[in-house]
Amino acid sequence: MSRRHIFDPIAEAHRFRYIATDPLEFSLQNTPISRGFRYYETLGDKSTAHTPDMPLPIQLLPDYLYSLAAAIQTNPEIIDTIGYDLRCPVDEQDMEFAEGIGYNSEKVRYFNLKERKVSSTPSKRFDKRWEEIKSYMDGTPLGMFHVLVKDHYSGIQKFVLMYEILDYLRRRHSAMYGQYAAQMLKWDGVSYSELDNAYATVRYALRANEAAHAVQRLVKRYRESLEEKTEVTA
Repeated sequence: MSRRHIFDPIAEAHRFRYIATDPLEFSLQNTPISRGFRYYETLGDKSTAHTPDMPLPIQLLPDYLYSLAAAIQTNPEIIDTIGYDLRCPVDEQDMEFAEGIGYNSEKVRYFNLKERKVSSTPSKRFDKRWEEIKSYMDGTPLGMFHVLVKDHYSGIQKFVLMYEILDYLRRRHSAMYGQYAAQMLKWDGVSYSELDNAYATVRYALRANEAAHAVQRLVKRYRESLEEKTEVTA
């Protein structure tokens, strides 16, 4: 299975080609979005590379995501290469826990995300599984983000996390959070609404692929059950 996929941009296809590759291939590079999101310039020469692979700049990220969603339709193997970066790293129970954490100025408290527990026991300070609850961990979207985010997350993973937090809050409270994920993260050089819409499109593509696999599994299970019944009655 290939770990490097080249696909066409939707915008300015005469200038670039996009690449989705294993992020570990460029593990020593510090990139703002993802080590696996790359591109090269063709200078109008079809798919021929006229520059080395380069990390994707944020200005191209919306078109990259839209183009990626289109490419997944014909080449779902791309998901196996970079799908990890595009899936929310936490679940709704984690978000509910993060929303419920409240800072107490009169008492130092600690939280354990894996166990979803809060404690004021002083010894937790020296336990790496526990983190101190800071004043900005206040149940707001940014407060939840600081509870849930990990230092090793790539830029796109941080964006996905913030997007999913806002989506969770809108669904849970039927409230309109007017902020966009990139706006909350203070990303410059990109349309906040366009980037949200582009990620939502990839999200649909990922879910459609998961649904297709679910259909295949269920049909296979049904066929196998029929074969078992046939063997019993034979």
